[in-house]
Amino acid sequence: MAVVTGQGLALLSIALAGLVPAAFAEATRAAIVGRRRPVLSDGARVVDTRIREFAGVSVARLQLASAVLVATWILAMIPGPHAAPVTAAQAVVVLGGALTAIVLLHRASPRPPRRWRGVLP
Repeated sequence: MAVVTGQGLALLSIALAGLVPAAFAEATRAAIVGRRRPVLSDGARVVDTRIREFAGVSVARLQLASAVLVATWILAMIPGPHAAPVTAAQAVVVLGGALTAIVLLHRASPRPPRRWRGVLP
């Protein structure tokens, strides 16, 4: 349908632009997994594992947020029938995708939650 209405090239360019953050995320994930592990004590190994897990989850959330934004952008660009229910449904899905991306970006942040209390020495 998008090709018939002349939106095919625009949608393809959006999808191709979405490959850039996906490639960076995959390269970052590979660097996290493939980084050499020097000989570590048991405590340092636990800390290293936790850092790797956090970095992997954070990158995965950022990649998912990027994918949701690209999919939402493409959905917003697809022209549909001008019937009010279809347009309203498209708007709800687009706003839901934007909200989902914001939540994923917030969860990928490197800060602990405000209610978190660290162990004091």
